[in-house]
Amino acid sequence: YLGVDGLKEIALTDSTTMGLAILYTGLKLRPDQEILSTTHDHPAATQMSLRLRGLRTGTKIVTIPMYADSAKASVDEMVGSIVRGITPKTRVLALTWVHSCTGVKIPVRAIADAVAGLNKQRDEKDRVIFCLDGVHGLGIDDVTLPSLGCDFFAAGTHKWIFAPRGTGILWGKEPMWDE
Repeated sequence: YLGVDGLKEIALTDSTTMGLAILYTGLKLRPDQEILSTTHDHPAATQMSLRLRGLRTGTKIVTIPMYADSAKASVDEMVGSIVRGITPKTRVLALTWVHSCTGVKIPVRAIADAVAGLNKQRDEKDRVIFCLDGVHGLGIDDVTLPSLGCDFFAAGTHKWIFAPRGTGILWGKEPMWDE
């Protein structure tokens, strides 16, 4: 269903929050690298995990708006905001597929393509790692995880694929798990 090798690429979790906490507190970053997120990401799942990472390790967390008005948000505005927010110090891009407060579904593939273009100009140890909270999108769109273009994806599985509460996944492209 997900289009991945479950034995090599998926860790089972109890929730999206657990998957994101494992991901954001476990990623290897140098002291000169930072994490980019947005003001629209989930306060408990993404923002809290990033804040705790920053407190524990000193990692700088940069938060930007992705759009000015959710009712008028466009693909160009969202992708442009992310591209402008990425600096040479950005190592991790932490985004949420569907914003629970507004219902805005971000253009994940377009963002992934823009990040891939930027990564072509970077050394492997400096490439942007694209991480996605996908809980409100998993099962709604008929896509496989690799087709989204992100490097890591966390989601609870009880919403749209109707698994029992207390089940979730953390997926990462096989070569990315070393990170």
